Amino acid sequence: YQRRVLFFFFFFFFFLPMLFINATVLLLVFFSVAKAYKNNTGKAPKGLQSFIEPIVVFVRDEIVKPNIGHHYEKYLPYILTLFFFILFGNLLGLLPGAANLTGNIAVTFTLAILTFLITNFSGNASYWKHIFWTPGVPLPCTLR
Repeated sequence: YQRRVLFFFFFFFFFLPMLFINATVLLLVFFSVAKAYKNNTGKAPKGLQSFIEPIVVFVRDEIVKPNIGHHYEKYLPYILTLFFFILFGNLLGLLPGAANLTGNIAVTFTLAILTFLITNFSGNASYWKHIFWTPGVPLPCTLR
């Protein structure tokens, strides 16, 4: 009984508020960056925009493009959201007295399930052909 009470205490007073704080910080940062981008179109970025833009370009060019291929634009917003959610959650978790979001298995499980569903529901015939009949694998070893 005490373990169950302790679990609910930690969930409602540490993890849930940190989840909302993380979401609020993400929204504030990205709405301000979007506003700066809209107001300074064609100009060099400054302020928070100059900090976030190289990270977005790095994730796009060094992580998403090489791993997804030529249709990367479809998944880029989701992967950027995951990247910054995990980044800000881990940075906020370093504060004294704060909860580490990605240390909670429920958050990690939810992110994994969302990624699994997006991957499987957006897969086309070529994706499924690659999964069940992988090129270069001998025919007796493939799934039938």
